Amino acid sequence: MPSISEKVEALIEWMEKYPKATIVPKVSEDILRQYSKTDREYEQILEEYEKIKKYYQYVRTRKRKNKFDENEIAKCRLGNVGGVFGYPNKIGKLAKQYGMSEENINNIVAKYGTIDNFYKLYRNQELENEKDVILANSFIKNLIDIDCNFNVGYDNLYREIIRRTNNTYNELVLYSSERIKECIEDLSEKERTILEKRFRLTSNNNSNTLTSIGHEMKITAEGVRKIQERALKRLRIRKKEFTFDINKLINSNFITDSEKRQLLEIEKELNDINFSHVDIPRNSVIEMLKNLKALQIKEKASIPKDYISIENAKFSTRAYSVLRFQGINYLHEISNYTYKELSNLRNLGEISIQEIIAKLAEHGLQLKEESDLEEKDTEKQEVVKRILEKQQKISEQQKEISQLSRAKKEL
Repeated sequence: MPSISEKVEALIEWMEKYPKATIVPKVSEDILRQYSKTDREYEQILEEYEKIKKYYQYVRTRKRKNKFDENEIAKCRLGNVGGVFGYPNKIGKLAKQYGMSEENINNIVAKYGTIDNFYKLYRNQELENEKDVILANSFIKNLIDIDCNFNVGYDNLYREIIRRTNNTYNELVLYSSERIKECIEDLSEKERTILEKRFRLTSNNNSNTLTSIGHEMKITAEGVRKIQERALKRLRIRKKEFTFDINKLINSNFITDSEKRQLLEIEKELNDINFSHVDIPRNSVIEMLKNLKALQIKEKASIPKDYISIENAKFSTRAYSVLRFQGINYLHEISNYTYKELSNLRNLGEISIQEIIAKLAEHGLQLKEESDLEEKDTEKQEVVKRILEKQQKISEQQKEISQLSRAKKEL
């Protein structure tokens, strides 16, 4: 039977020979297949791997019982054996830099060579499997708060808001935490409190589990979950208010060509930066976002005063959500609808229609009147209707005469 030292050497030799085939966690078949050209070679490597796993289990048990020499532990660490033995110093430094576990960093370096290479493949959607994509999502920061609060709580809240949309994880998305704050203020007190605690939006929120929040608010954990989902649903309706669309700003008619060129340069720079949770190049990011913010404010200030947004019009939730779903952003856009067209919008009832008409009237606007052609069509329909009604009466009279005639014959 091999000695402890021989088993340690076998573990180190395995990692040198098959760097992607980590001992812990369990290596996948796909990785082993990369080191074998034939099924026979694969079977041999698999058999060797099973032996290596047993060696690892043995030395791990010896370490747990304090029967393992410190020099051997150091060898395992330097040899990248991993697991309970830890990893080389360079792995530890990267783990600290990116706020990740040494195990995850080691897996990335083993499979992709460097973090930068891993990031480039992620952005190009070329990672080996979905598990690696999920891993990338945990530390690559694609969400950028244009208000520069750098609060991971708002990042997590925004991710939850867009979770059911078609946004791909490797898209760069800009949002406004200040606008989210304003939207949260419109929620009920319970909804607001639960979101603040669940996503740690304020510094004095320590407990954020459903159970702990429920205990504090004297409601069940399920009750907390339902209130949270209701609050998120209301925020999803207003997502466009706090999502910053740089492409929309680039295509705006209210900024100059030089400012549009500046935006394109900023967009390229932002897309080229590897945003980690810990290692954020704050000064350069803040400067770029300040420029973006300034252009956004300028664009909004340049919109004519009669272009009143539906947010500022203070519609009810039902009316607002229907208008937003139709892509309507300003009151003047509603004035292009006729009453009939408005009433055909899904989920818009008569009460909401009257509310919209009243809001338009407040700002000197009204719905589009039916065209002359539409009026003529309506008159034509009325004439046809009257003719059909007369034909129906004549048909009924003829039927009565026929019945009387038959009755007389029978008599």
